[in-house]
Amino acid sequence: MSPDPRVRAISLALAVFASTMAGCGGDTNRDGTGADSARATLAPPPPAALETRMHEADRASIAALPAGAGRDVVIASCLTCHSAAMLQQQHKDSVGWDKTITQMTTWGAPLTSAQQPVLLGYLVAHYGARVDAPVATTRR
Repeated sequence: MSPDPRVRAISLALAVFASTMAGCGGDTNRDGTGADSARATLAPPPPAALETRMHEADRASIAALPAGAGRDVVIASCLTCHSAAMLQQQHKDSVGWDKTITQMTTWGAPLTSAQQPVLLGYLVAHYGARVDAPVATTRR
């Protein structure tokens, strides 16, 4: 009796996932080639010119972070995983930023409990919720 095709598909998917994860951690793959060859088979690196522009854009986004008490906290805690541009495109109220900070801390963001209110104040002050312009009404 042949195995259920769904079980076979799940087994294959798990094998591919395990092989990919082995390549990410720097361990040797089953074929003994190591992580670099596993990454090379997943996607080619970006062209050098694009990579240079990406780094320039990252530096410009970091330089554009407003001065303030929380700027150093953003750099040390948020930019370990995210680009400054990702943070700058967010516009949340204090409740939204507080939820984000709590979630990121849960996921391991390097942020002390003393830094959390400083970060919250900075994010709300500089990247708070946008206020929509009032809608013009016409009188008849």
